[in-house]
Amino acid sequence: MSRLKEKSRWRSIKCPFFHGDEDGKMNAVYCEGTAENTNVRQSFNCKQALLDWEQKYCKDIHTCERCPLYVLVNEKYKA
Repeated sequence: MSRLKEKSRWRSIKCPFFHGDEDGKMNAVYCEGTAENTNVRQSFNCKQALLDWEQKYCKDIHTCERCPLYVLVNEKYKA
């Protein structure tokens, strides 16, 4: 489940698989991985691409269900 930190913009993240992001040099989002005890890091070319991804998939429980990472990770809980 998501480990929300005190960063104010993270408070709007609703995806249960979201673990964090790095909007510095890496411009990456970190999510729960598809295997037990793993994480996935998805890197973006720029900060705006990262913010667009979070807006499109991470900030609403209904939109996160359409995220490609969410779909993959959710499969391990269906078994």
